[in-house]
Amino acid sequence: MRDEQGNTLMQHGGIWLLELKKFKANRIETEDQRWLKFFREGEQLNDEALPDWMITQEMKQAMNTLSIFSEKEQHYYQYQGRQEYLRE
Repeated sequence: MRDEQGNTLMQHGGIWLLELKKFKANRIETEDQRWLKFFREGEQLNDEALPDWMITQEMKQAMNTLSIFSEKEQHYYQYQGRQEYLRE
């Protein structure tokens, strides 16, 4: 995709297909491995006590975003439960 001057608009963009079930790395050595491990294990992590491989600014931000989504999901289920109770 290019702008009016012919400059590329998406130098860093792309579409990636990740097979998370096949990813098994005990030692994180690259950023790609860090993100794969986060995608695979992020929901089980405790944001109060992150492992060493998560101690980067990007990973902290990703963990914060995951926490926000989780809270919204919990609130949604609480709301649904209240609505169901009121219908009975």
